[in-house]
Amino acid sequence: MQIKEAKIYNFGKLQNVSFRFSEGINVIYGANEQGKSTLHTFLVRMLFGMEKGRGRAANGDVYSKYQPWHAPSFYSGALRFEVDGRPFYLERNFYSKEKSDYLRNEADGEELWVAYGDLDVLLGGIGREEYCNTYDVPQSGATTGKVMSEILTAYLAEAEAGGNGKIHVGLAQKNLTARKRELVVEQKACAESRERILDQKQVELSVLQEHAQELSNQIQSFEGQQRELEERLSAQGKKNRSSVKWAVTIIFVLLTLIIGIMTYLKRILPVPAIIFVIIVFMGVLYVWLPRRNEAEELLQYAKTMLNQIKEHLQEDENEIINLQEEMVELQKVSLREVELQQNIEAITLAKQQIEDLSEEYYMEMADELNAEISRWISLLTKGTYDSARLDKNGKLWICTEGREVSPESLSYGTLEQIYLALRLAVGSVIMKEEDMPIFLDETFAMYDDARLAETLKALAQTKKQIFIFTCQKRESDILRQEAIAYYSVNM
Repeated sequence: MQIKEAKIYNFGKLQNVSFRFSEGINVIYGANEQGKSTLHTFLVRMLFGMEKGRGRAANGDVYSKYQPWHAPSFYSGALRFEVDGRPFYLERNFYSKEKSDYLRNEADGEELWVAYGDLDVLLGGIGREEYCNTYDVPQSGATTGKVMSEILTAYLAEAEAGGNGKIHVGLAQKNLTARKRELVVEQKACAESRERILDQKQVELSVLQEHAQELSNQIQSFEGQQRELEERLSAQGKKNRSSVKWAVTIIFVLLTLIIGIMTYLKRILPVPAIIFVIIVFMGVLYVWLPRRNEAEELLQYAKTMLNQIKEHLQEDENEIINLQEEMVELQKVSLREVELQQNIEAITLAKQQIEDLSEEYYMEMADELNAEISRWISLLTKGTYDSARLDKNGKLWICTEGREVSPESLSYGTLEQIYLALRLAVGSVIMKEEDMPIFLDETFAMYDDARLAETLKALAQTKKQIFIFTCQKRESDILRQEAIAYYSVNM
């Protein structure tokens, strides 16, 4: 694949500009903040597309970073490129509300469809992740040999591919591990939440049981009072009945005595006087006899309170039963916890399967990948290190003077060259269908002149289209000194 021309209508800080490119090495030179990174990002996104992030992911994503604030609907550009000598024209509108793609074969005018995978076919089935992990090479950014070695290890973990080159084992394992950690945390939170609710229910149950016990004690107390009052009323009733009998007997005797005396004296007692005497004796009897009203009122009050307390106790007992049933359910593992456990087990199984597939794939591609890594390392180091290999654990070993050494023992400059060699080697293995261009964005910022010269000569031998984005003139100067043809683009 050869990129011939880029037209930027509106993308970041670049508007209404066009750039032409050549086969071989293209040096895109410009001071900082002149748009090199914008052009680089534009080329990658024209090839592989761009989606707007959602929610928090939209904050600071590539789409938002380069979206023109004054004319978002003109967030677009075009690209001319060749595949197997056939010219194509690609136009994209990145604006999320008016997103569109247009692809045409300029040789015969046939319109192709990006949405149905025609562009993917032209790119050899390579996706953006595969490309950015291989032929899109940034500056390493390391400051020490140890850090660079860690970068190499991380890159190998992410670049190691399975099957068709689209499964990044290290990245997949990392994502699965992160997801498993999230599920374990959620599972723990669910269990802790269930335990907290169970503890709360236990406290509520204890309070209810104590209150129910108090009500039971009150019921016993009021029942005792009720029995006592009933006994008092019964005893008082017997006493009153006895008193009435005696009072009637006394009144009868007195009246008989009075009548007898009056008869003996041959005098008749007037009826009013008799009635008066009876009334007086009845009043005395009323005052003398104990009254039942106060005891009966106490008894009625006791019965009323007893009924109310029993109702409250029944309510408490019902609530206690409900709480006990809820606590029995809370002691069981929730459906969500079961689901989380199943997902955790599934992730564990998936990780194991990926590891098995990774090892199987390594056995299939190890010779080819090791040969490609060795070729690039030998080219970039001018034969100082003539071969290298990856073991089945993804560990890199460098061969020199008949022995193998680990990257940690090499110099920082050598590690940078190995970093580049690894990316190019993996890229050449997984990009067999289509020879994609190589993007080098400030990749050589920390190279000394000698290493840079050897690297540029090695790149020139590949016959690939190469884009070097740089804010220095060293690359151009060394290319001229080494008589290496290149095409210059000034920002």
